[in-house]
Amino acid sequence: MKRNSLVTGIVLSTTVSAVLTGCGGSIDSLVEEIKDDVVKEIAQSSISGKAIDGYLKDAVVCLDLNQDGYCQASSEPLTTTLNDGSFTLSISDIHRTHENFDEALLLVFGGVDVDTGKDFRGKLYAPNDGSDLLNVSPITTLVAKKLEKELKAEKKLTRKQIKERIKAAKEKVAEALEIDEDQIGLDPVAFQKENKDDKLIRKALQVQKSIEALMFAAGVEDSERKDKIEDVYEALAEGLDDLGGEKGLDKLFEKAAEKKQFKEMFQEQDHDSLLALTDEITRNIDTAFEGFDQDDDQLEKIAAITEDVFTQIEDSSGDISGIVYLKENDEKFKDNFNWDRKHIVGDLAYLDVDASTELVESIIALFHGNEKIRPGILFIKKERLKDAEDENLKKLYTIIKNFEAKLKEEKEKEQADKDSKIVKIQAPMSIYIPEDDGYEVVTFNANNTLTFQEYEVQKDGTFMLDDNEDKGENEDFFYSNGVWKQEQEDRENYTLDASGAIILPDMNEKAYLVNEKDISGLTKELSDFGIDVKMPNGAKMSFIRIEKVDDTYSLYEPVRDYSTQDAMPYTSISEFIQGQCQNSWFIGNDESGLAFKGTATSDGQYVCDGSAKSGELVLATRYSFESNFTQTEKISGKWEIKTLEGGVDILVVKPYDIKRFEDQDDEVRYPIFSMNDSMLYRGSFEEKGAKHTLPTFNKIAMDAITKSITENWNEIQNDFNAEFEFDRGEDQ
Repeated sequence: MKRNSLVTGIVLSTTVSAVLTGCGGSIDSLVEEIKDDVVKEIAQSSISGKAIDGYLKDAVVCLDLNQDGYCQASSEPLTTTLNDGSFTLSISDIHRTHENFDEALLLVFGGVDVDTGKDFRGKLYAPNDGSDLLNVSPITTLVAKKLEKELKAEKKLTRKQIKERIKAAKEKVAEALEIDEDQIGLDPVAFQKENKDDKLIRKALQVQKSIEALMFAAGVEDSERKDKIEDVYEALAEGLDDLGGEKGLDKLFEKAAEKKQFKEMFQEQDHDSLLALTDEITRNIDTAFEGFDQDDDQLEKIAAITEDVFTQIEDSSGDISGIVYLKENDEKFKDNFNWDRKHIVGDLAYLDVDASTELVESIIALFHGNEKIRPGILFIKKERLKDAEDENLKKLYTIIKNFEAKLKEEKEKEQADKDSKIVKIQAPMSIYIPEDDGYEVVTFNANNTLTFQEYEVQKDGTFMLDDNEDKGENEDFFYSNGVWKQEQEDRENYTLDASGAIILPDMNEKAYLVNEKDISGLTKELSDFGIDVKMPNGAKMSFIRIEKVDDTYSLYEPVRDYSTQDAMPYTSISEFIQGQCQNSWFIGNDESGLAFKGTATSDGQYVCDGSAKSGELVLATRYSFESNFTQTEKISGKWEIKTLEGGVDILVVKPYDIKRFEDQDDEVRYPIFSMNDSMLYRGSFEEKGAKHTLPTFNKIAMDAITKSITENWNEIQNDFNAEFEFDRGEDQ
């Protein structure tokens, strides 16, 4: 703090002297500008907070520096929310010096409402006022949109002027919604619980759920919903200036309905019916809160109320007249509703475990009479599962333990990303990288080459070198200088720069070893195998941090047409698009996957235009395992064909939820398809600046890990999460 004060004093005194000796102009304004610059230099290193609509888990959070309403992992600070909606967004020096940093809004989209288990359908914003704690809610979104309108109307403002505009926007929103200005940035859920005051959470729900209901009533498609919801927020923000002292959300929606965005979006609908719908939602949420006793179950009931409106609108087939969704006979609002079951089902859904009636009832019976069941109890009281007599509960304990171990690993990787302690490579040396079915040894040779060896776990729990030479058509290729080049089997050239970075020119990568630590005597949790390993003396762990220095394209296997008898490879991108149309997916699992959006024909089939250069993706779902009959659901991504140097066409597929279809942890690798040797190949695309981090061990640590896996192999096979596939065929 002393250093910052000293720097500020020196800069200010030097500049004021310059003004007094003949620069002219206003001393006060110049001082304010310099103070802005100095504050910016020592400003936020991170922003923490919560994403709230109820709490949103697995939502994307970023600082929208380029102001396009989307998040770019390569150029904008980005993270995801935890189960309670919390997030921490790291802000680098590069981000702080961006020309739009002061005006950038905090953006949240995607994720799941933890109270309802439903996908979040919109976008939320908050103005960045320079503080380290920023919650993002429907109310802060209204403030942000009001601020954005002001900033667009004015020239470049100083940070002080922007803060003044933020305060003015808060005053307008507070007056319109009849809430206190100093409550706007609070967590509405926590505020209600701590203060027994539900006004803030009521207003937040009324704003967001009214807008979402308008989307349903107007039949807005999923692919457009996020942007259309944002348009309504913009109309509301413009309506704030027209209230003229009137108050209430109903009045604000009336003013918004007069705006261009609202009229263009809902030109086919009767505006009176739309406004009546928002009034109905507002009244019923008010009524619902009045009927509760401020207990811990209140928010779950409110979540059920707000979600019920969408079901009714969908059932009404667009006829929204007379919709009243607070049903007195709804099971969720009866005193004897089984909230224990709801909480357990929610925990199991977070773990991606099937909530069978037998399992849920076993869990309730285990806790009955000992603890009050609340959301998260499976995590808080997991030791009770471990000691249960029921084998299914014991397996659930293992799943939870592995799930938490993965979260811990992600935290360690996040810390490694921030760490600047680079480990110098002293060739020759080897690092050992764990994988879900074994490990890889990377050796830095003295002749500036890398060699790779992969060891896979066998059916008896031992590890064997994967020396399968019959790689055939599955050999990897990478794009370089206009052609596809075959990757060298086990060797790659590298150089070391002065900073200690490893430069891999063929793969467009720069990598660092960071955060080396002695883990002798510590216990390492292995989430991939579900065991704990006590580390021997001399065991060390570090991380390898990898960054793409250019766009990188790679191919790894031919794509076959399994609708034909011989499963022949596709011979063109056009043929592939036409073959994987609407109901036939090319990425996914047995239940669902991504397909190219097609056009319906008169006979109920779909066709895709093989000559198109871009389009949308749909999520196709199988009705049952016994039937091949499928249905198409929401728009789930986009695709485009890029033409690279040398005339190479590459089909790039960008799902909205990449992790759902590509199991790459925190890595962002988009699927690609391109022609090579007269066949269509599948591969991946990583954007310039893409980063990912992997844990590494020395030989002593890895030997301890493999020995422990082998010794506990029977237990691993019996108890481990079913997501892991041990069986790789009869040839092993």
